[in-house]
Amino acid sequence: MGLHKNQTNNRSGRPKGRPNKKTAELRDKLKLFLESTFDEIQEEFKKLDPVQKLTFYEKLIKFIVPVMKSAEITGADGKDLFPPARTLTKEEAKIYLNNLENEY
Repeated sequence: MGLHKNQTNNRSGRPKGRPNKKTAELRDKLKLFLESTFDEIQEEFKKLDPVQKLTFYEKLIKFIVPVMKSAEITGADGKDLFPPARTLTKEEAKIYLNNLENEY
């Protein structure tokens, strides 16, 4: 007879939900690296153009805000109510970035 789901014969094993030791060590090292180079990263960030800054924000935000599944919402006629977004121009990106920087 096999084991049931979520059952183990290894009573001294890693508890469910706890990261393994190597993952925890790597996260600690990455955290220390980022903390020790934060000022340098911040100075380099200031040199980026508005589009690069937005790309940087976009890549970091997923580690702060949970990622949501995308869903297609259609009207009664079956057409997409929210068509795909277009790419921002540099001027639009600059305006949005200025608004973000002024707000935070």
